[in-house]
Amino acid sequence: MSGNSAHATFGAKKTRILYLITILVLVVFIAFGLASWLVFRGSQDRLVQKSKDKLIQTEVDNITSASGYIGEILTAAFTTAMGNLSVTEISDAFTNKKISAAQEEVDAELRRMKENGVLGLEEVLVVLLPTALNPEPMVILSSDESLVYEWEMPDYLLQAVEDGEPYLWMENGVPELSLSGEYLLVLQTTVAPDTGTEYVNIMAKPMSEEVSDIDDFFASEQKNTNLVLAIVILGSVFVVFIITFFVLSYLIRKRITRPIEELAAAAGEVMEGNLDVDIQVHEGGEFEDLERAFKEMVESFRRYIAKSVGEE
Repeated sequence: MSGNSAHATFGAKKTRILYLITILVLVVFIAFGLASWLVFRGSQDRLVQKSKDKLIQTEVDNITSASGYIGEILTAAFTTAMGNLSVTEISDAFTNKKISAAQEEVDAELRRMKENGVLGLEEVLVVLLPTALNPEPMVILSSDESLVYEWEMPDYLLQAVEDGEPYLWMENGVPELSLSGEYLLVLQTTVAPDTGTEYVNIMAKPMSEEVSDIDDFFASEQKNTNLVLAIVILGSVFVVFIITFFVLSYLIRKRITRPIEELAAAAGEVMEGNLDVDIQVHEGGEFEDLERAFKEMVESFRRYIAKSVGEE
């Protein structure tokens, strides 16, 4: 093989190596960019969730604070009215599911609160927790009077009350109350001061609009952020491609291509019978040993030929 052919072959291989290395660097950089984007997106999602949690906690605090005062007034009025009844009359009312005038009055007040949008509540129920008279939880007051005595408290709500949970986040609505969408159920347990009877106030507030506002805001921010991030990543990829290609090209040319080209040219000269070729040894280069060995080989040939023709 002539020196020119060797040079051409190596040049083609060098170009392929250069492109492969550049592509590898780009793949690594793109993978790093995608990983960074995923981490950033995860951080955004956590921020959205924290915003929702903060909103929910604020609503719980507001409802609990306000309803506590209202509940004390209504419970006191109801307890006073019920106090005028004997145990037999109360037991008979519960057994026969009779709604007393006191209950009707409080129910009407709860209904007015709902209609006036007080605290944004969609439904309010007061449930009498199990006692000797009622072994099962019983709705005794409600903004929807049709639920009084008739609504069965689901097990998950009773468990939440027993566990002391201040609220429940109902992402898929409250099917037991025919409420769809995202709802916040605030659970507030109270104890009648004179009888020691435990009640739980269940207050349902729709949250779809508030949550949707948060999602829309962050979706808009994510769109803008993702656009900027995509431009930065693509721009960085382009810059990295240019820098990598030319830097690698320079380094390969200086450290690999040029020494091999010189060796290939020298080999071509030797193949053509020229043993006086000067072989340069690049100190510290990748091919220093090869260059030195080739130079010594050519010098050995030169001495051998000189000796054969009687010059030594």
